Amino acid sequence: MSRTRTISFVFSLVCVSILAQTARATSNLTKATFLQVLCVTKITKGDMTVLLKDANPVQLELLSKDPEGKKKVAENLSQLLAVACQGRKEGIANDPNIKRELENIRMLLTATIYDQKKNSGKSPGQPFRNITKEQVDKFWNNKSHEADFQEVLVSKLAMARENGNVPKDKELTEDEIKLAKDNYAKIAIYEAEEQAKASELGEDFKRELELQIKLQQAQFLAGVYARRVLVEKTKVTDEEIQLYTAKHPEFDTKVQKGKAYKILQRVKAGENFAALAKSFSEDPTTNSVGGLYKGIIAGQFLIEIERAALSLNSGQIYPELVETSFGYHIIKLEKKGEVKDQSGKMKASYDVRHILISTLIKDPNNPTSVPIAVKNYIRGKIQTEKEKKILDKILANNPVEIEDF
Repeated sequence: MSRTRTISFVFSLVCVSILAQTARATSNLTKATFLQVLCVTKITKGDMTVLLKDANPVQLELLSKDPEGKKKVAENLSQLLAVACQGRKEGIANDPNIKRELENIRMLLTATIYDQKKNSGKSPGQPFRNITKEQVDKFWNNKSHEADFQEVLVSKLAMARENGNVPKDKELTEDEIKLAKDNYAKIAIYEAEEQAKASELGEDFKRELELQIKLQQAQFLAGVYARRVLVEKTKVTDEEIQLYTAKHPEFDTKVQKGKAYKILQRVKAGENFAALAKSFSEDPTTNSVGGLYKGIIAGQFLIEIERAALSLNSGQIYPELVETSFGYHIIKLEKKGEVKDQSGKMKASYDVRHILISTLIKDPNNPTSVPIAVKNYIRGKIQTEKEKKILDKILANNPVEIEDF
C-alpha cells in the first residue's frame, strides 16, 4: 500500500500468479461470516508453500537463507491483511463499486487459475485461448449477461478514475468496450465451467484458488483503504512542521534566510547582481553565469519565482525574498518577450536572474542520500511517525499470525 507500507519485492513472489482483483459479496452471508471471509487472521506454512510453488527457485533459495528477509515478508503480509480487515470493518466493502470489483476479482481469478490448470503442461499461449466464438455468442444470447457486464464496466471505470489510472473525464471507445465485453464473456464462461467441475479439480486446486482470492481481496481492499482513509490521516500540516522545527532547531532555516536577506539588501543598494550571484548563489546550474535563466516559457518554471519575476518590469529587483522548496531566492527580471511553444502558439517568455541560498539538507541518518528540501524532510519524518502509530493500532486491532515458512 502506498501510504500503508508497500509490500516488499520479496512478497511479490506470493502474488506472482495473481492477475487481477477479489471476492464475491454474497448477499445471504451474515456480517460476521462475511468479515471472516475477508479478514484473514492466519497464514500457515502450508499456505505459503502453495502460494510460492510457482515462484522463482533462485529467489526462493535466497529467501530460505535470509531469516531477516523472511521476517520482513511476514511483517509486510501481516500489515497488508490487517489493513484490509480494518478497511472492511470501517465499511469500505459496502460501497457498490467496491462490491462489484470484489466480484470481478473473484471471477477473474477463478477463470484464470482454472485456465492455467486446464492448459497445464501445454505450450504457453493467450489466456482463454480454448474458448470458441460460438461459446461467446451463446453466452451473449442470454440477455441478463448484458446487464451484468454494464455493472462491471461502470465499476471498473469508476475505480480506474479513482486510482488515477485514467483521466476523470475518460469515456471508453467502441473498440475498448468491445474488447472488454469479449474478455468478460470468456471469464464468465470459464468461471461457470470451473464451478461445474469443482468436484473434479481436487483439494489442492481449491486451496490454491481460495488463498489467491483471499490475498487479492486483501491487496485490493488495503489499497482502497489507503487512498480513501490513510492518506488523509497521515497528511502533515504546515503547523505540524512549525511545531517540529521549534523542537528541533537544527532544522530551522533562519540562518539561511538571514544570509539571503543581507544579499538582497546589497542588491537593492546597487551592487552588481551577476557578480553577487557568482559569489554567493548555491544554484550550480547558473551561478557561473550570474544566476541567469534565459528564454523561460511561462508555466514551465517554479511558480513562486515565475510569479515574482512576471510582476516586475525589465531590470527590476523583486523587493522581498522568494521562498521555494530549494531555499531563499533573490529575483531580478532581465526582460520579457514571446516565443512559440511546441504547438506553434505564441506564449509569454522571460529571462530572469536569481541568487539561491539553499535550505536543502541530507538525511542525517543517510549521508549518501540526495539533498532534499528541509520542509520535505520534516514532512516525511512526521508522516512516518503518523503511519507507524496508525499501523501499530491497526495491527493490534487486527492480529494476523504468519507461520514460519
